[in-house]
Amino acid sequence: MHCQNWFELFGVWLSRKSGRLVLETCLPKSVRLKMVVVLMPAYSVDPYCILGVKRTTRPEQVKETYLRLVEALDETNFVHSPQAWVQASQALQEIEHAYERILNKDGEDEQYYSPPPFWPKLGQILVAAGKLTLADLNEIMGEQERTGKRFGRILIERSLLSEQELEIFLVSQGTIEMPDDDTYRFARRLIGLGVIPEDMAYAAIIEHARHGKSLGDILVERGWLSDDILCVFVSA
Repeated sequence: MHCQNWFELFGVWLSRKSGRLVLETCLPKSVRLKMVVVLMPAYSVDPYCILGVKRTTRPEQVKETYLRLVEALDETNFVHSPQAWVQASQALQEIEHAYERILNKDGEDEQYYSPPPFWPKLGQILVAAGKLTLADLNEIMGEQERTGKRFGRILIERSLLSEQELEIFLVSQGTIEMPDDDTYRFARRLIGLGVIPEDMAYAAIIEHARHGKSLGDILVERGWLSDDILCVFVSA
């Protein structure tokens, strides 16, 4: 079935708002499909990382990887799942941009693309612990921006945490282990591909550090990443 007709059948459609690819639906909240859509182009992520290759990879091998990913992310491979379809579309867009940057030598400054140190925010820790949902986090951050209140104060006012619990989580912020290089690089890659935002990635890294599950399994179990999309990038 053609994707456009498939999406019409389920009452969902794609639109672009302020640079974001957004999946919208006319379905009532009670029956909406579980979908995760991100997405901002992430030009600060190393284009080689986005393609899943090293900077020392020969140009012909980079091209082979690019073409393999383009084929794997063809929209017709994901018509069974709105989440997979949207994440594939976003990833394909970022892969094309990354390859273009490599060809144009825009990715030569390795220092510019060095990932920031891993320092999880309180909200990400709370999402990992199951104390907040991502929707809660976004709502609280919006209130923080509007009112200037401290994040922790909003949590207490909303009875989401007690003062004692807040103190415990603040202390735990400095005890979370750094992810290994491969895990952090994979998280940065998914961010650069536009399939998950940083809050999801960091919350999953925290859960990985505490429980030992793989990053991909955590993202899929939480419904943040399609299993089909994970398979593409694990095998690529």
